[in-house]
Amino acid sequence: MLIVQYRMNKAKHLLVHTNDSIQQISLETGYSDIAVFSRTFKKHTGQSPRMFRHEQWGLDVQGRA
Repeated sequence: MLIVQYRMNKAKHLLVHTNDSIQQISLETGYSDIAVFSRTFKKHTGQSPRMFRHEQWGLDVQGRA
C-alpha cells in the first residue's frame, strides 16, 4: 500500500506543478495504462486527475479560469 500512496502523492505534485499530460504523469508514476492510473487516482483522491488539476489551478470543468 505504501508504494501506491507514494505514487499518488507524486502524481498530485506533478499535476499541480507541471504542465505534463496526464498520460505522461501516469508513466512517470509507474502506470503504463492511463485507465488504471486514473481509476487508482480517483479511488485515492475522490477526483479524476483532470478534475484534481483543474481544481488546484482554479479552473472550471472546461479548463477556464
